[in-house]
Amino acid sequence: MVGYGRYDKSGFSPLFFIKVQNKMNPKEILRLVDTLHREKRIEKEVIFTSLEDALYTAARKKFGEEETEDCLEISIDRIKGDVRVSLDDEQIDPDVFGRIAAQTFKQVMMQKLRMAEGDVVFENYQSKQGTLIMGTVQGFERGAITVNLGDAEAILPRGEQAHGENYNAGARFRFYIHKVSREGQRVKVIVSRARPEMILELFKLEIPEIESGVIKVDNIVREAGLRTKICVSTNDPKVDCVGACVGMRGARIKNVLSEIGQEKIDIVTWTDEIVQFIENAMKPAEVEDILVDTQEKKAQVLVQEDLLSQAIGRKGVNVRLASQLTGYYIDVSAGESGPNAEDFFGESQTEQVKTEGVSADDIFGSDASETNDTPESMDDCGDRASTAVETVVENGPSAEDIFG
Repeated sequence: MVGYGRYDKSGFSPLFFIKVQNKMNPKEILRLVDTLHREKRIEKEVIFTSLEDALYTAARKKFGEEETEDCLEISIDRIKGDVRVSLDDEQIDPDVFGRIAAQTFKQVMMQKLRMAEGDVVFENYQSKQGTLIMGTVQGFERGAITVNLGDAEAILPRGEQAHGENYNAGARFRFYIHKVSREGQRVKVIVSRARPEMILELFKLEIPEIESGVIKVDNIVREAGLRTKICVSTNDPKVDCVGACVGMRGARIKNVLSEIGQEKIDIVTWTDEIVQFIENAMKPAEVEDILVDTQEKKAQVLVQEDLLSQAIGRKGVNVRLASQLTGYYIDVSAGESGPNAEDFFGESQTEQVKTEGVSADDIFGSDASETNDTPESMDDCGDRASTAVETVVENGPSAEDIFG
């Protein structure tokens, strides 16, 4: 009959297996199909078809491949579980299968069910790709970590691990499902603890305004285990983006931080004013002055001497992430005089200032000639231009000189 029981370590991964003994019991067949369907979520029709294919292979092993070519039919009643075997329109008792045929049946059935189970797992996790899932650290192999997801195993590669996190065997973490693929019969699930998308999914869990679209996440940059900067915006003037993300007494952001250990998170308000955006991105450091070259996408940021290390951040992470967030190369300096002309404009432009001078529009802005502050005589204009050029060459321009 067809029975069921637990498999050994070398066997098929489901809890139940198939064996052919002296008699095929229809009730046992139906029970087996129902059990595999419930335990492994394999469609019943797939199991019935696998049984028929396995019996077909076993019958050809028993009666010979040439003798059964195009004249062997096997079917299983989906309601009653009766097995029908016919060869040249002659009914054959399936119980006459020998031991070799029975072993062939078992092997083929195991292979078919493995493939069916792999299809179920693949479809399940492919639909979950890009979401979060709880998993348990199971083992270690060449720097990678195997993670038990319950009905499947996943791999946490070294490059997807967060800096400073301890992955002890048996510890439970929330993982981001990064990639799901098939390698033959095996389903390969790659999970991550280091990707910026994981922070986004955590924010969606804790902040309903992001999930509903009231608050938009414009960009996320991250160095896992150190710091994350997330840029948010909204079209609703009544909504405070940063306040909604932080929550009452920091409740929402604390729940996110509890998932990522000691990592810091800076929530930045998006704006199309690049100077203000760079200042926001440099948080928590306070900025004294900013010079921006929009063509070269460079910015010079001036901070107080005692805030320089905070602006740069541990291992340069703060200024590096601010640069990635804004898309500008950011150079941070400290002092009262600010950056000089050569640092900001380059040697070629500075030399042009020295030899050719600058126009009143370059120094005072195009609106200066329309104000009452315009020099009354050419001598006054010459004196002011000379003073401005000397200031540019010797001390570098200030933000007020360039932008007004």
